[in-house]
Amino acid sequence: MKNKTNIAAQIKSAAEIIGSTLGPKGRLCAITKDGETILTKDGYKVSQNLSDKTPGANFVRQVCRQQVRKIGDGTTSVAVLLAHLIDYPLKDLYTLRAQIPELKCYLEANANKKIDRDALRKIAMVASNGDESISDAVADVVSRNGRDGHYIVEEHDADGITTEQIKGYVMDAGYSNQAFANTKTGAELKQPIIFVKDFITLSDIAEPATAAMNAGRPFLVIGQCDEQALASLVANHLKGVGQFCNINPSQIGNKRRDVLADLTKLSQHITVAHVRRRSATFEYKNDAEIKKWIDTIAGQSAETPAEKAWRRERIAKLESKIAKIYVGAETTAQMIETKDRLEDTLLAVIQSYDGFIKGGGTALENFAPTKHKVWRVIHKKIGIKNIPDDVIEPINLIYQTFKTAVEQAILVKRTDYAI
Repeated sequence: MKNKTNIAAQIKSAAEIIGSTLGPKGRLCAITKDGETILTKDGYKVSQNLSDKTPGANFVRQVCRQQVRKIGDGTTSVAVLLAHLIDYPLKDLYTLRAQIPELKCYLEANANKKIDRDALRKIAMVASNGDESISDAVADVVSRNGRDGHYIVEEHDADGITTEQIKGYVMDAGYSNQAFANTKTGAELKQPIIFVKDFITLSDIAEPATAAMNAGRPFLVIGQCDEQALASLVANHLKGVGQFCNINPSQIGNKRRDVLADLTKLSQHITVAHVRRRSATFEYKNDAEIKKWIDTIAGQSAETPAEKAWRRERIAKLESKIAKIYVGAETTAQMIETKDRLEDTLLAVIQSYDGFIKGGGTALENFAPTKHKVWRVIHKKIGIKNIPDDVIEPINLIYQTFKTAVEQAILVKRTDYAI
């Protein structure tokens, strides 16, 4: 019994720190690591950097990691709920778990699926703690590119948040040698002849390189060149006999295979390649062949969240549904804190395509009257009341947060933290 009490106290202590960041009135937490201090309201980052190394705190860390893997957001809420639920007897928690499928049905039945910019902005306002600049930026890019768009968040020198819609296919790898750059920003290749292969030797590129020179067109090689092949491309480029460039994709394993397959399909349709030091963008003519390839990718099986996310990213790149969001601030600490909230907001807004509902606390309160007593008190314990009508949240986020908290509370009660 003493061990149970200690574990519960440790969980509550960790959850109190994480929960202090919850909501618009949440506090900033200072995290010092490797001599650098950052301020953040991101519950996940706080959970993973707790100085408390007790079993209870470690358990909360693990629960937050699980929440991120499953849904990508809601780590603060799940920690707060877990700390509350471990006070209840097992029989109450079992009853609560048995009613979770009913909660899912309730949420789905009452969900609003009318997705427009206004709805996306309202969800973004909740997730960003009322930050209008984050909400406007996220609502703009997601309303344009949809749930399957590919979103890149980057740090920027200028203050504030700006967005950029990318036209074309984007790679997160640039030229393999500085010599290939022919402009201030990198290399621009118009109507290039493109050769794609995983590992490339000099004999592989001899014939297509000659064809490119004879046609007066740039020659772009995508893949890992051996020493001789790369030296030949650099030498010929410097001699001015033609325009040459090499890009080696950064992915490994199955992802590298997929990228090379996608670029092979695109290679005949690319009109301009913009190649920079760490990235490349290809403008291309979309046609029936590419559409057929996208349908093939969409039909491929994907079991894990990571596989599904990778499939969506491939399709988004092929459909040019790519947006960059640039984050800048006066100090590094401010930029990191803003970036954390923006990334959480982006995940929450993308989830809203499965449906959204009035705030999680209100949804729970409306579900509670005919259910178990635990439902009726949770919203009071976590301080949710009188939620305005314009506060809406994705149903998947609400459901998964409560489901994870209940399951992990049962685990604690049953096993004295035996994981």
